[in-house]
Amino acid sequence: GESLLKYRLSWAVSLAAAISFSPAHSDAQSYSRFEVGMQTTMLREAGDTSGCGGCETAHWTTGPEITINLNQYFALNGTANFFPGYTERSSDTFGGHLTQVLAGVKASIRSKRFTLFIKARPGFLSWDHTVTGVQFLNGPGVSTPFIFSFGRKTFFAVNIAGGGEYMLSRKVGISVEMGDSIVRYTNNTGIGSFKNDFQFSTGLYYHCCELKAIERKAGSSHKFLDKTNIGLLAAGLLAHTADAITTQHSQARCRRTNPSPDSPFSGCASQEGNFLARPFVTHGWGGQIAFTGIVYSAEIALMYGIHRMGFHKIERTVPIAQALANSLGAYHNVN
Repeated sequence: GESLLKYRLSWAVSLAAAISFSPAHSDAQSYSRFEVGMQTTMLREAGDTSGCGGCETAHWTTGPEITINLNQYFALNGTANFFPGYTERSSDTFGGHLTQVLAGVKASIRSKRFTLFIKARPGFLSWDHTVTGVQFLNGPGVSTPFIFSFGRKTFFAVNIAGGGEYMLSRKVGISVEMGDSIVRYTNNTGIGSFKNDFQFSTGLYYHCCELKAIERKAGSSHKFLDKTNIGLLAAGLLAHTADAITTQHSQARCRRTNPSPDSPFSGCASQEGNFLARPFVTHGWGGQIAFTGIVYSAEIALMYGIHRMGFHKIERTVPIAQALANSLGAYHNVN
């Protein structure tokens, strides 16, 4: 919802600030002014599935993406995606062809071959055949009491994503990223709501106009599992546990009180704001523990990767950000 959007934006800003003030290795790498390429994108959005109109389905497309690096850490990034698949069934928030346009900022840390990055890109998501109104018909011989009018609707969206790029050569790189596209839908009565859509992209990019990175004095190194990191990981595990307990209590309460707990629209899975967690948490404690283990392992792996790149301040923001996310999730589970 809106609070989740505010959290993820603030997390992205905090991590970007940590990147800007983090000392790099003294053997600074060069970077390119422009990165131009094509990406293949999968967006989980409303669509036509077997026996279910409007249920989430995977929309695939290939579209252009461009990055303009302002310096070695920050860049402007934009992409446009036109999804060729057509959603036959329509409502006042979806229907027809889907288009997505995003433009925003990108923050990166680099080594010789690898780049890790985060993106925060506002934009819009648009459907070209939504229900825009209803006309009621009266009179003799009228067999249909009403007809729908159709047209395009455009909704505000924000994409928060993170990923990595591997340089195949000095000029060509391949990247993988995943993130959350948060869309604010407004129906025909004017009621708005936020929806979280999983988005995954991979692309091939050409880098041109090489620039030399500004060298900064390397920060003091430390062992990966020092006292600070162990403490942060322990605090993060406690936050994971709090979120897991409150999530399962919330799911159990939903199954006792919801007349349609397995509905794809109003069922218990829809209560989970984290799109990655939804397939797990509805399977009880087994699914919850499996998801927690996956996320915690990925968190440690990301920390270690950043540690090996020499960005020691940034590595500590990973468990802090995750602990804040889980604490916020636990709070919303009990309120």
